[in-house]
Amino acid sequence: ILPILLVLVLVIVLPFLFIGNDPDVDGYPVGNVNSDTAAVSGEGWFFGQCFQPSDTIILEKASIAAKNPNVQGGTWSIRVYSVTGTYGTSCVPNLLLATSATFTGSAIGSSYTLIEAAFSGNERIDLTVSTSYAVALRHDTCSPIPSCNSNDPTVGVDTSSPTHAGNAFTCSPLCVAFAGSDIAFVVSGTISAILAEITYTPATDVTV
Repeated sequence: ILPILLVLVLVIVLPFLFIGNDPDVDGYPVGNVNSDTAAVSGEGWFFGQCFQPSDTIILEKASIAAKNPNVQGGTWSIRVYSVTGTYGTSCVPNLLLATSATFTGSAIGSSYTLIEAAFSGNERIDLTVSTSYAVALRHDTCSPIPSCNSNDPTVGVDTSSPTHAGNAFTCSPLCVAFAGSDIAFVVSGTISAILAEITYTPATDVTV
């Protein structure tokens, strides 16, 4: 009885110790970026990457590497979508699932850095381990036109030796997948005890 009770206590209590850690569940390093060709050109356009979380989380933050010293006006957001197509080759966004807080072009600097945005309220959705999703940097509003369209940022892409299991894509608004490219990005969130499923079978095992 005591060993079983101890295991139950650990299963129930330990997940709470990790709440708030915001672990990264997928990403691709900025150091691998080698291309400036991925311009997010025009209002409503977006560029991103298909990914699969390494753990089940509540979405908290996402980052995409971008640069442009000449960005003028307008607003931007990072969005997460369900996907269609084959993961790693023809994966593209399908349905919008979550939208981050918006930010202005001034947040995008002159060298490739991860532009981070937070998700709040109902946008803090559950992301399921090993399920395919898409994350993208979206140009929400452009002001003044046409100057902001002519100074759109570029997203950091690895076209030389991409190693991420997913694939890059662009939507303008028609979506096109790039099987031989990966975007530099990070997705992170909270591992919650509420998401843990506890199964108990007497005298056999306790699993999460």
